[in-house]
Amino acid sequence: MWFLAIRSFMSAVNCPTPALWITLAAIPTNAPLAYLSITGQFGLPQLDLFGAGLATSLVNSATFLAGIWFVTRCRPFRDYQVLRYLWQFDWPLMRQLIVIGTPVSVAIFMESGLFSATALLMGVISTTAVAAHQIAFQVATALFMIPFCIDMAVSVRVGHALGRNDLSGIRRAGAAARLLGILIAAIATIAVVGTRFEIAELFVGQSASTRHDQGDCNSHPCWPELLHD
Repeated sequence: MWFLAIRSFMSAVNCPTPALWITLAAIPTNAPLAYLSITGQFGLPQLDLFGAGLATSLVNSATFLAGIWFVTRCRPFRDYQVLRYLWQFDWPLMRQLIVIGTPVSVAIFMESGLFSATALLMGVISTTAVAAHQIAFQVATALFMIPFCIDMAVSVRVGHALGRNDLSGIRRAGAAARLLGILIAAIATIAVVGTRFEIAELFVGQSASTRHDQGDCNSHPCWPELLHD
C-alpha cells in the first residue's frame, strides 16, 4: 500500500516512469525468488507456501524502498519534500481525504468482495467450476488493467484541469477516457471470443485435451469441460 501511494504521487506530478521500471523489475524478481523459496533449490530451505509469501513480501518491501529512493533523491519528486512533514498531521486536509476516500474505499471493498464471493460460490458447484472461473477471472483481470490505467491517467488530468478551473479540459479528458475505454473493451472482447480455446490451453495444457479425447477426466480438469462450465 505504501508503494501504491508513492506510485499515485508519481502519476500526480506527471512522471510515472520510475514506478513503471520498479514494477517491471519486481515481476521477474518475484517469480524465481518464490520458486527457489518454495522448492528449496540451490541449498535453500524448502519453505513451501510460507516461502511464496516470504518472497513476495521481500519484493514488495524492495519496491517500496526503491520508490522512497526516487521520491527523496530524484527530481522532480524531491522538490515536493513529501516526507518532510510526515509526522505533522494536516487535519483539515485529512478530513478532505476521508470525505473523498470513504466512498471510493466502500466501492473498492464491494468490488473485491464480489469477486471473492463469486469464487466461493464456484467452489460450491465443483472443483472444475473453480478452475474454469479462475481462467476467466485471470483473463478478465489482465484485460481490465488497460482501462484501469487509463482511468488513473484521466483522474490526474481531471485533477489538474480542476485546479486550473478548466471545465472544458475536464470534459475533454472525460470524453477521451470514455472513447478509449469503449474502443479497448470492444477489441479485447473480439480477441477473447476468437481465441477462447487457445486461452484455455495456455492454462491447462494440451495434455488435458488429449485426456479428454481418451475419456480420462479424473486426474486433471479438461479444458472443454472448463469452457462448457
